[in-house]
Amino acid sequence: MHGLGVATMLLLGAIAVQAQEHQADPAKIQVEVDRRDSAVARKYLTGHVKNETDYRITNVRLRVDALDSSGHNLGSTFGWVYGDVRAGAQAPFRVAMPPQGETFQVTVMSFHLVSRQVSESP
Repeated sequence: MHGLGVATMLLLGAIAVQAQEHQADPAKIQVEVDRRDSAVARKYLTGHVKNETDYRITNVRLRVDALDSSGHNLGSTFGWVYGDVRAGAQAPFRVAMPPQGETFQVTVMSFHLVSRQVSESP
């Protein structure tokens, strides 16, 4: 029984190390907001998320904070980037605007890794 316990601990240790290798740096996932003045732009905040990681990601959840002139949060709305965002690519989003605010800040709240993508050499 002692040998089985050691083997189990070694196996769990190997799994934990492997799981830590599969992480994408959240700082490499950038949000860019479109600057348009239209009826749609007054109801929705549109833009795209740029994925500068080595991973295809999915289920990207966004938070839009409405800020007053002094930077205080007046309220938030949430939305998604639909579909996968390939490594090195971008994907559009459209999130309902909070009802009030002078400026808006968009933050990536969370995402899931799909797979690591190997860059293609020319």
